[in-house]
Amino acid sequence: MKRDLNNLRVVVVPTETGNKINQESPIKKILACKETQLYTLPEYFNAQNNEEIDLLHWSFLVDIETKENLTRMSMPFVIKDTKEEKIQNIKDILSVWGGVTSIELSDILNLNCSPSISVTETNKKTISTLINGFYPDCVKTITYQNEMEVNEESVDYEYLSEEIIDKILEIIEAYESYCLGVK
Repeated sequence: MKRDLNNLRVVVVPTETGNKINQESPIKKILACKETQLYTLPEYFNAQNNEEIDLLHWSFLVDIETKENLTRMSMPFVIKDTKEEKIQNIKDILSVWGGVTSIELSDILNLNCSPSISVTETNKKTISTLINGFYPDCVKTITYQNEMEVNEESVDYEYLSEEIIDKILEIIEAYESYCLGVK
């Protein structure tokens, strides 16, 4: 399960005040304690380094949205990037290794099909838009009516859905691994 870094909080509870909180306390009890303090990850490290937090305290890592205690979670811990970060990663990789077409990726990565941006079926017509090329500033798309090419255009990454961006990132990271010689 991917986690959104923006939802993570360090929950700090002092240990020497008789609040009956310990490492085994349920998360509802921890969050309900009047002495509980919540910090984003950067805030926590700054407060800790500036000695603004009681020396004796319990610290819990909590997904504030799901109210899940992640303190004892085993690795790997996957942090979910924002759409903008994913797009920047795609652009950075393609700036280094150059643009690549779906046909080239088919040859080097055994990419079976181009990512589909949209498919519309009406009566006996199928209109589909597929990504045909990946470049540092945009993707090239081809729109087909049934099997006949009817349009070609460039689309900025920012206009694509996050689901499509995720697919593109996966493909481009595999392309980067290929370029680096990683098997």
